[in-house]
Amino acid sequence: MSHFYGSMQGSRGETTRQGTKKSGIRAHIGGWDFGVKVIMYRNPEGNDVADIYLTCGSDGAGYNKYLGSFTSELADEFTKHAQAWFEERKENENQEEGVPNDVED
Repeated sequence: MSHFYGSMQGSRGETTRQGTKKSGIRAHIGGWDFGVKVIMYRNPEGNDVADIYLTCGSDGAGYNKYLGSFTSELADEFTKHAQAWFEERKENENQEEGVPNDVED
């Protein structure tokens, strides 16, 4: 029975894959300049873990930068911080472009 599930969509349609607690699941999605690799597995304590990497793209520059590991508890905390970061970044970009703060996209 699958514990992990993944899907992706491309020019040839959608595909899905499953992983068990024992096998885990991994995916690498990339463009020419960079990509993202995610590896999900069950750790010895019984928690689901996602390891996330920034990778080189199809041009083969050869890097694999570890960004972090997340469990469900860490993901919840990270999401709160990430949302604030993106909102601040958007506000800064709008100010640089002269867009008033109260204008919606």
